[in-house]
Amino acid sequence: MMLPATRHSERQRTRLPVVLWLTETFFPSSGGMAQSCDRIVRGLRHAGIRIDLVHLVPAKPDATELAETGLRECAERIQGRDIRWALDEDGPHGMNTLFAWLEASLPEGGYTHVVAFGGRNPILAAPVFAAWFGARLVTLLRGNDFDTGILSARHRPALLEALRASSRIGAVTIEKVRKVRALLPEAEVAHTPNGIDLTDWRLLPSHREAAAAWRAERGLERRLVLGCFGHLKKKKGIGLLLDALLESGCAERVHLHLVGALEPEVAARLSGDGVPVSSSRCEFVPRSQLPGEFARCDCVVIPSFYDGMPNVLLEAGGLGLPLLASDTGGMRDVLGDGTEGWLFPAGDVQACAAALRRACATTPEQRAAMGSALRLHIERNYGPGRETACYLDILQQPLTSPPS
Repeated sequence: MMLPATRHSERQRTRLPVVLWLTETFFPSSGGMAQSCDRIVRGLRHAGIRIDLVHLVPAKPDATELAETGLRECAERIQGRDIRWALDEDGPHGMNTLFAWLEASLPEGGYTHVVAFGGRNPILAAPVFAAWFGARLVTLLRGNDFDTGILSARHRPALLEALRASSRIGAVTIEKVRKVRALLPEAEVAHTPNGIDLTDWRLLPSHREAAAAWRAERGLERRLVLGCFGHLKKKKGIGLLLDALLESGCAERVHLHLVGALEPEVAARLSGDGVPVSSSRCEFVPRSQLPGEFARCDCVVIPSFYDGMPNVLLEAGGLGLPLLASDTGGMRDVLGDGTEGWLFPAGDVQACAAALRRACATTPEQRAAMGSALRLHIERNYGPGRETACYLDILQQPLTSPPS
């Protein structure tokens, strides 16, 4: 049974937050969003915040036993529960049964906050659940959730409704903070940049030795190896990078090392005769093996048209690799002064070509110095403690009135 809003408000002021966290991106899902979600939730739980995390997943066609409840798994954690909830084609039915299940198994005192993180269903459900539970709504904006949702006639109403109902909004880049404030001047928007723990994130001698052998086998000793990591889709600007390589005159001095899923259109360009660019591909690599792939590269390229704060930005920089990147999203935040990499205006083929020429003109010693400076910058300003502190600040904001 839910408490009246007045008693709920008193409870919120006298104890740590108890959070219902709704997301479509969490382990065992792959990708940067799932990785970020896991990292952020772990940090908050370690700080003493109870989080019941609901991972909304598509139901498998043969999972008939889940048709009534939708529950797939519920694992008890030290601070909360990890709940996997399957949604079939009848999404509203699944969300209603989820609410009923949560209401019947509320933590003592109920929830103080409902968080929407990653995906359309959390954006739809979180404002409703927050109202029904008498909790504060927090919407956390990463990359595509805002960039594509706000300019979609289908998804914009739900996104704006969630943002307007939120007591606080977290945005992963300064650019997104500015854009949300421009649309909703009264909104409480906080900057919540990604973080990375560099304690065990480093290149070992074995990584470097294996990378040197890999380059020697392919005759790449005299080429600049540019790494592209992640889901290499249209918004990530891989097609623009190919155009810029042809424009730069550096194509024969460069090798592209592509790690991740590649869109068919880009794969076709690379395999055809029209783009004379040396390249190699590695479709999927667990994060624990990524340092070995980074070791093969002289620098990492992020030519996105628009973006959030991709994990690869901090991962590459944290290993001491300079970045060649568009000046959008988190790249502008981290590389703003341009001393630890080569920035170019997003979507500008000519500017990207010029950045490629500058990168090709550097010596290994110059690139090593840039990479070392970037690693130090990330270590000082983007550690896991700072990331957790940003989210704690949102969740522990003084509450002066009950939710509307």
